[in-house]
Amino acid sequence: QWDIVDQKRANLAQVFNDIDWIKSLFEDMLGEGALTRRMAGISDDRLRTKVKLTRYMRMICHLLYDAECHICDRMDQRKKLMDHRHELISSLDTIMDNLGVLKRILENQEHPSALKARTIILSAQVPDTLSRIFEDVKGMNENTLRMFELIERERVFQ
Repeated sequence: QWDIVDQKRANLAQVFNDIDWIKSLFEDMLGEGALTRRMAGISDDRLRTKVKLTRYMRMICHLLYDAECHICDRMDQRKKLMDHRHELISSLDTIMDNLGVLKRILENQEHPSALKARTIILSAQVPDTLSRIFEDVKGMNENTLRMFELIERERVFQ
């Protein structure tokens, strides 16, 4: 069962590269002339928002990688985590649902008024040895919620 986690962790390096590549494309577009951006049909505000969104995505990816390292690199973590697996799985499921809503909004399949972020609630009874993992999960959720706030505040995807 842990082999799958190890394989997925190895795939995160490519995800980091993809996010960085996309962010650099957006930043390059911002450096080009306004006429070029208008011809491409993208406003400066929308482009800046996309740069911010990719930063949040990169942070989520980083926190996921960090949590996976703590789980995979120490056998004692794996055993202790089994007692809290339902809470961890439920939290990650909520984050994935939130990212799915964001994806549909960004692909214009859903209107931003559909923004209904779910929050995660983590118990205070997590052992100290697992606190780093659950702090990473909390950070992933916070970055997801920041993405919702950004889209709501900027209103560039309407």
